[in-house]
Amino acid sequence: PGGNAKKEQARMDWAKAFISECRNRNIELISITDHHDVTFVPYVIAAAEAEGSFTLVLPGVEVTCNDNTQCIVLFDPSTTQLVWNHFLGKLPGVSQAPPEESKIATVVNANTTILYLVQTVTNDLILRDNCVMLPHFSAGTAHKHLNEDGNHERLAKIE
Repeated sequence: PGGNAKKEQARMDWAKAFISECRNRNIELISITDHHDVTFVPYVIAAAEAEGSFTLVLPGVEVTCNDNTQCIVLFDPSTTQLVWNHFLGKLPGVSQAPPEESKIATVVNANTTILYLVQTVTNDLILRDNCVMLPHFSAGTAHKHLNEDGNHERLAKIE
């Protein structure tokens, strides 16, 4: 949880410890994502900047669409929370918890399909040049992936 000085410091301390561990392991690129939420991203970015480390932080968000598919959206590291929130505004029916809460809002499927979401981002003058969408492809019984029988026609339509 955040919202007061002690709790905010605990968040920052966790982010600093995380970045320190990345540095110890020579991890140079990370992404911080959560389902339909970006609240914790600024803490990790601030910790990486304060550390002066070589760890590059990609802001990101996990999206679950109503057609039983998921994707990861990664933003250019130079973007700000305004761009991330602009993306989150493209997810119908999704709300964010206030940043001082200890947990994100209840995760519900975004009221959109993966195809429509990709088209929406592609047509958005801000988002199309500042993020990349990585739909979840897998094999077998993986959770909410696009590599299922019958999806080939749907996927062929994604530019």
